[in-house]
Amino acid sequence: MKIKLSPIRSDEQQLEAVVNGDVISVNNHIFDFSTLTDGKSIDTKQPFFIGPVSRIGGEIHLMLMLSHGNNAPHETRFPDAFTNPITIVNGAVPLPPYDS
Repeated sequence: MKIKLSPIRSDEQQLEAVVNGDVISVNNHIFDFSTLTDGKSIDTKQPFFIGPVSRIGGEIHLMLMLSHGNNAPHETRFPDAFTNPITIVNGAVPLPPYDS
């Protein structure tokens, strides 16, 4: 799975995401993209996702909203994963700190 992060200032719950193949759990909500065929995209209409979720070259591509606190460090407010996706097959998505 290729995951980009889009930072947004928010007092909402801190983001937690875990990937297992084509399935991602975001703040304990499960999203299964195993039926998404190559070259297709869907709009999840879920607050965690920004834009469509697509399968390109067999991999799921998506952007997650990265909520952060008022005193978030630079790496959170301007994550490298905004332009360079994190590639993960299984496990927790490495996320920068919510706040300092």
